[in-house]
Amino acid sequence: MKLASYRTPKGAGYGVVRDDGVVDLTRRIGKKYPDLRALLAGGALAQAEKISKSAKKADLKLSKVAFLPVIPNPGKIVCVGLNYEEHRAETGRDKTENPALFIRVSESQVGHKQAILMRPGGASPRKNPGSTSPATPATTTARCATGSATRFSGPRARTSTAPADSAHGWSRAARSRTARSSRSRRA
Repeated sequence: MKLASYRTPKGAGYGVVRDDGVVDLTRRIGKKYPDLRALLAGGALAQAEKISKSAKKADLKLSKVAFLPVIPNPGKIVCVGLNYEEHRAETGRDKTENPALFIRVSESQVGHKQAILMRPGGASPRKNPGSTSPATPATTTARCATGSATRFSGPRARTSTAPADSAHGWSRAARSRTARSSRSRRA
C-alpha cells in the first residue's frame, strides 16, 4: 500500500495511491484522523487498506494532485547517512563501523515530483579550498524527483533532462555542469 499526502484546489489531503489514482482517505476518515501522521499514530493502516480495496475506483487522478511530503507535519526527523558502501566511497569518507546519524528540519522535506532547491556543491555555504572567503554560489539548482535539473543563473535557466543517477537522483550532466561552475568561480 502506498500512502501519500497531497494538495488539490480544494485543499490538502491524504490517501492511498493506486494504479488508477488516489483513493481519498481524508473525506472518508479525516474527522477521526485529520492527517496521515494521525492515521499512523492511531494504528489505522488496516482500516486505510480496507477502504482502498473496497473503493471501486480512485477519487483523484494522479495528474490532478500536487504531492506534499508524505508526513507534512513531522516531529523529529532522524536520518541515516553513509548507510551503503557505494555512497561512502563516492563521498571519499573513511570506513566506519556504524553509519552516520543526522537530523533534518521539516522545511527540508519535499513531495514526490516537487523541486528541490540547492546551492551547487551542497546545501550549506562552505569555503572554497585554498580560499579565505566564503563561497558565493552564482547558481541555484532545482531538481525534480523525475531526475531533471534546472540551473538558475541570473535571468537565464538551463534544464537537463538527462537520466537520473540512480544513487542520488541527480543527472550526471547536471552534476558535471555544477562541478565546472564551481571550478570556474575559484579561478
